[in-house]
Amino acid sequence: MKYAILVLILAQSLFSVQLTPITQRIDSPKSRNLTFTVKNIDKDMAAAECSILKVVGHDENGVEIREETDDVVIYPSQFVLQEQESKGVRVNYTKSTLPQKEAVYRVLATQLALNLKEESKGSKVKGAMKFIFSYEGLLFVGAKEEKPNITSTLENVSKSNISIKMHNNGVASHFIHVNHFDFTIETATTSIKLTEKDFGKFGGIRLLPDESFVVTLDKNEQLQGKTLKSITITPKTN
Repeated sequence: MKYAILVLILAQSLFSVQLTPITQRIDSPKSRNLTFTVKNIDKDMAAAECSILKVVGHDENGVEIREETDDVVIYPSQFVLQEQESKGVRVNYTKSTLPQKEAVYRVLATQLALNLKEESKGSKVKGAMKFIFSYEGLLFVGAKEEKPNITSTLENVSKSNISIKMHNNGVASHFIHVNHFDFTIETATTSIKLTEKDFGKFGGIRLLPDESFVVTLDKNEQLQGKTLKSITITPKTN
């Protein structure tokens, strides 16, 4: 976990353009507008483009599947920020009613390539092109469910392969990770609680309402040769 935090800090340090807050929610049809702040933390000018994509699912590797949408609009979409300048961008949910099941959107603040430095008149222009990065936030539309309703079943159980199918029966999305939930497998003789090590490279997934996802476990010596009966997944209490 400490390595993940370090990677996050290093990744954020690459961005001149940053977005705050990282998450926001529209939970009332009377309040369908909100503001994100885009900030240039660099000492040079920066160009930014803001856009919104709807999260509609995940591929087999857990990567988000995103689609363009007109449910939500953002303005302004492109602008230039002076050094260490901040700018508010307005987000508007265009529909008159909120979805009965939570919708999830990615808000992207993309830093565009910009030629920043020139020598005096008549001299050659120095190529000072910024790399292009995207800073991603989350926008939730719809009321948040207080308690997750996630079910799980064992899939593809063999001597070398154990997979878990997770399904979100609730009305809100939930981030599923071993640090947030207890995964317990019942065998013919005992109960075995899974750890982060059992999930290998799986870093968690934000499961949408009505969405299913299958994750394959790394080899667990405690489970080898045992008759597996069921698995339960419950939110951690602390």
